[in-house]
Amino acid sequence: MPFITRPNSWVSQDAAATTQLTYGLQLNPAPLTVSLQGRDPVLGSLQFVLTNPTASPINLSSVDFTIQVGTASNNLTTSTETIGTSVSDPTDWQIQSPGTVTSGPATYTLQPQTGSSVSLAAGASVIVEIFDFPTILNPGNSNIAIKEVAGGIGFATFEVTTFPTGFYFNGLSATIQSGSQLLPIAQVGAGASIILVWNCSIVDLASIAIFYSNAAQGQQKAIPTVAGLWTSPALSADTIFTVVVMVSVAGGSPLTAALSTSVAVQNPALIAASITAGQATVSGPTLLNGTLGVTGNSNLGNLNAVNLGVSAATNLADTGVNGSLTVNGASSLAAATVNSSLAVLGLATLTGGLQLGGPLAALQTPVQIQPGSYGAAATDGFISGYTFYPYGQSLVPPVWYTISATSGNITQEAFAITIPLFDGHANYQGQVFQSGSFLLPVQKGNSFEISTNSTPNINPNFIFYWIPLGASATSEEMAALRMGDAQPPKQSDPMFHEKKGRS
Repeated sequence: MPFITRPNSWVSQDAAATTQLTYGLQLNPAPLTVSLQGRDPVLGSLQFVLTNPTASPINLSSVDFTIQVGTASNNLTTSTETIGTSVSDPTDWQIQSPGTVTSGPATYTLQPQTGSSVSLAAGASVIVEIFDFPTILNPGNSNIAIKEVAGGIGFATFEVTTFPTGFYFNGLSATIQSGSQLLPIAQVGAGASIILVWNCSIVDLASIAIFYSNAAQGQQKAIPTVAGLWTSPALSADTIFTVVVMVSVAGGSPLTAALSTSVAVQNPALIAASITAGQATVSGPTLLNGTLGVTGNSNLGNLNAVNLGVSAATNLADTGVNGSLTVNGASSLAAATVNSSLAVLGLATLTGGLQLGGPLAALQTPVQIQPGSYGAAATDGFISGYTFYPYGQSLVPPVWYTISATSGNITQEAFAITIPLFDGHANYQGQVFQSGSFLLPVQKGNSFEISTNSTPNINPNFIFYWIPLGASATSEEMAALRMGDAQPPKQSDPMFHEKKGRS
């Protein structure tokens, strides 16, 4: 039968129980110890807690608790003569005792005061106590069988160990030596050692193990060389210590007792896979092998991290980030090195200039726009304009188109023109086509205007694009910025472009 053992419980519980209720068992004394021949017996008690773990009531008809009686080491008690019983709800429940038993099984039954069953509400508990039984004279392990009747029949088993007399394990403390005294402490400086002390009746050092945390190497294990005393290695970070005592009794499963204590370390070396801090001040070298997330104002100096995410105002002085850096708030990046991507979700102001050792990705997808007047640009960008000869139209040269864009104090203009060619006798020989284009820079916050003009009765051919830097835009967003039609550029001479093209 497989059993589950828990530290400091001094009992093992059936791992394959089939009951609807959950059963917990507490001993007094804990652990149980043997009685000594010729002295008053050690009187023990069993306290069972029966709980409905479901979300619905359970109709409980009865529960049998069967203990083993006799003088052998696999028995719990030598006699049931002096045993008393109690139940936490005597209004609904009673306990039927087996009378005096000196050998063999003895069954104590929890049953309703009236009727065939009692409804146990969801989450409700009943406590049954079997007390004042004399313990046996020889250490050993004894099984307690549970039979539950709640519609169906379920079974569970506990294994209880009776230990040699005088067992104890207590008093775990972290100390440092001061002269001839060991002084309890809660914190030490980085690089200091501590001395663990405890009280235990177990003198076999092989039965004692010390486990302690280590951020760099994981959990560590040590075996003491002196009973009740152990000196730790130098501590670099807050450390948790657990002392485990394993007790074996012939014929039974080993049981464990464990005590834990912790020691804080001033100015620790920090190693973390992921950190989320409301406010962090890092003044010394810090190595993070994982991701650091900072949600509050922080001052991070001499920090080396794999990935760093900052959502508040932060000063990153001499910070190295081997992976990605995401900054959501206003931050100062003084001598910061980012080996992968840098994402700034707030405003980034570079007062010392920007020097790139790699490629720059700032252009967004161009958006085709139509002539007209537009409101404030959401980001810096460019207007690209292109006009060209309308192939396929029946034209008699000369024909000209003009496109123009203005933003701030800058105006850019381009034209397309067809120029007739004649021989020396004024005979028409054909025509020359010329297209034009421009690129106009637009500062963030400036409005801009785009217009076209052409020879009368001619449909001009043109294409305009808005090319944003950093922040993309959609056709719908640009249409929303449009405030109206622009005025075409003035042409004092219809042949202006033809003359200009010939010069």
